[in-house]
Amino acid sequence: MMCTATITPRSSPAKNQDASWVGYCNSYKVMAVADGLGSYELADLAAMYVCSGIAEYSQKQSSKTFDMQSAFMYAQNVLKAKANEYLQKNNLDSTQTDLFATTLIVAVETEDEFICGYCGNGGIFHIRGNFDHFQNNQYLPWNAINYLNPHTVQNAQGKEALYKYLSLQGSMVEYTPTILRISKDKDWYGDMLLICTDGIFSNDQVQVGKDSKNNLWIQGEKTITLLYEYLKPLPTTEKKLAEQIEQYLDYLRIHKLLDDDATLAICISQTMLKYHLKR
Repeated sequence: MMCTATITPRSSPAKNQDASWVGYCNSYKVMAVADGLGSYELADLAAMYVCSGIAEYSQKQSSKTFDMQSAFMYAQNVLKAKANEYLQKNNLDSTQTDLFATTLIVAVETEDEFICGYCGNGGIFHIRGNFDHFQNNQYLPWNAINYLNPHTVQNAQGKEALYKYLSLQGSMVEYTPTILRISKDKDWYGDMLLICTDGIFSNDQVQVGKDSKNNLWIQGEKTITLLYEYLKPLPTTEKKLAEQIEQYLDYLRIHKLLDDDATLAICISQTMLKYHLKR
């Protein structure tokens, strides 16, 4: 069971610079989310192109395999081809360096594991099926962990600056993904995998400070705590899951909890679904 949803907090005619896709590579579930870099022109198209590249790669695979590095290279090639076609059609300069750039996160569910690849920032949350088994004073479940270590450095202004992403002028060192493999819990509670753009969460944007006693504190992001609430009780159909995720994003927009476009994709394993149906 999987779904994806996206929203922008900006009013029309501003464009949502995120994109996403969910589908299949033979029997494997595949999810992709991309966040076009706002400092680049035509970033919304870049995000859309790489997601379509992952879709094409998935649909072309005849064997029961998904090679993450090859998938990212394929997405990069699709981005370059479609971007150059767009520039040629619109008589624009293809030598500009500030065109068509985006992050990309891809996740694949196989029978035994989740395989994740990413370039850039955002979140990859591994959430165990008993994430809702906590008392009210446990504000964040300790069995819901973000595994994405951002490809960013701190610039002179103290802000995050990306050094890995896909772009029109991108080199292999920039678009070769970090790859993670997560074994699935097939015996107990099952798993949920959630991937998201930094509009929802990214480690390089979490606020860290000290109190009057010099104790370090790390802020719990409202976007994440609210997400867990919207997943209780766990939806047991894709239609209901999509509805609740849309409602969640709409709540974030209405209550001004978003500073950027926000996109997520969720995959729930069969073990987790069976566990919640039994409950």
